[in-house]
Amino acid sequence: MAQQFNISKLVAEILIRQGYDDEEQIKRFLNPDATSFYDPMLINDMAKAVERIQTAIMNDQVITVYGDYDADGITSTSIVYETLASIGANVNFYIPNRFDEGYGPNEEAFQKLINAGTQLFITVDNGIAGNLAIQLAQDQGVDVVVTDHHEIPEVVPNAYALVHPRLGNDYPFGQLSGAGVAFKLVWALTEEFPAEMIELAAIGTVADVVSLTDENRAIVSGGGLQSLAQTPRPGIIALAKRAGVDLEKINEEDIGFALAPRLNSLGRMGDANPGVNLLTTMMRR
Repeated sequence: MAQQFNISKLVAEILIRQGYDDEEQIKRFLNPDATSFYDPMLINDMAKAVERIQTAIMNDQVITVYGDYDADGITSTSIVYETLASIGANVNFYIPNRFDEGYGPNEEAFQKLINAGTQLFITVDNGIAGNLAIQLAQDQGVDVVVTDHHEIPEVVPNAYALVHPRLGNDYPFGQLSGAGVAFKLVWALTEEFPAEMIELAAIGTVADVVSLTDENRAIVSGGGLQSLAQTPRPGIIALAKRAGVDLEKINEEDIGFALAPRLNSLGRMGDANPGVNLLTTMMRR
């Protein structure tokens, strides 16, 4: 193995002990790229989610992307919101206040958004345990598409679609971050590899401290860091400058210890919505 892949014997031994014992697995680990990803349509309910979102776009229904206030939630929201806006959806986003509304679907927030015209919710990085708020929406004819990666409760919500990599038995990798699931959703929706979103997915993946193996490694090392080094997003450029990060030399430690904590701090101060504005600034100009 060491000779074949031009690595040290120590690295080869570590890989073997970690279960990387065939050529294809080792190639995917050492040289992750766009071919290292699985078909997003394999994720539970992905086809239903795509069909419902497409219907909403065609009928000009108001879509609300309902996110979370940490770095993974902010990047997840940005990925889905920016993609939908770019393909002509009537879309807005909402991140609940950590102190007033708490984590996940909030009944009062959902009702307020429904009263304001929301006709479809897409939750990102939350929702798999939001039974009450989701039932409230569904009872009023407002569908909810859940995209999440957190622990699955005994009773899952009665949503229109539950897009979760650990639901069902068809998806090979269950350790995606919320941003990773959002990345796969927009891939399925547009039927194209969303290269312009991989830098956001990389930030969310590192920030959420998920296992940097398999698809997560592909998101970060197989494209995310390279994309961040050349990002055209003025919000990320400004954030990196403020954090003292040289984007041309960025690595996962820079994300984990410099960029992500600054995004996380927004939610701890109450309102994380400016984080989405920051990351999607290029689209808004």
